[in-house]
Amino acid sequence: HLPGTNAFQIHSYGASLLASGKNDKAMEVFKFNRERYPDQFVTWIGLARGYTALGDKENAIKTWQIAIHQVPEDFKSLLPRMEKALKKLQEGS
Repeated sequence: HLPGTNAFQIHSYGASLLASGKNDKAMEVFKFNRERYPDQFVTWIGLARGYTALGDKENAIKTWQIAIHQVPEDFKSLLPRMEKALKKLQEGS
């Protein structure tokens, strides 16, 4: 909730929580980020990662699909990793 914190900084914090195994707290951060920055595509990635980590397959798939369609041109290099995460969920692995 620090003033001046941008969507990417908040996303990074959530990702670090995931890396520490604090999935529930990470999801809180990702949801906050989405509410605070609804126009930023990275917030969809955070939610998708959060749902995936929590084992919420249905919401993870839906959110990855949204994230993939929101990626701006200058971040298209992220698409292969995002599509791989989606495919893995859809295949049940």
